[in-house]
Amino acid sequence: MELGGKKVADLETYMQILGTFKTGDKTTVKVKRGAEEKTYNITF
Repeated sequence: MELGGKKVADLETYMQILGTFKTGDKTTVKVKRGAEEKTYNITF
């Protein structure tokens, strides 16, 4: 749903957002599984 606080609408948007991060950067990713939304901390 979100990567680094930016909404992911499709694969192209996901790839554009992903390209803004470098090795060692930390951010959050928000996913939806069924009716449940979860947020995780990730490090690239």
